[in-house]
Amino acid sequence: MSDRHTVNTFTMRPSATQVVSYAVILGDITIFYCCITPNFQSMVANITLSVLFGVASIVVIVSALLTSIDDPSDSVVWEHRKAREKKYCMG
Repeated sequence: MSDRHTVNTFTMRPSATQVVSYAVILGDITIFYCCITPNFQSMVANITLSVLFGVASIVVIVSALLTSIDDPSDSVVWEHRKAREKKYCMG
């Protein structure tokens, strides 16, 4: 069996900061649509800001997912790379 396998957030246990960041994003979206949009006076403002916020949220989520695929600053990835280097250096 090969030592090469994909190491990213989806194949390893995510760190606490990753879990918190996803929770913050979901909380932000929930608060906006449940608390803020019902208080808009204008229907045009409601639709416009809801669409803009929705697009911005999708961009944030997609960029977070793409970054999670191979984030070199991720502690899980660092630990795996250190262990792999140590294994190959020691023979």
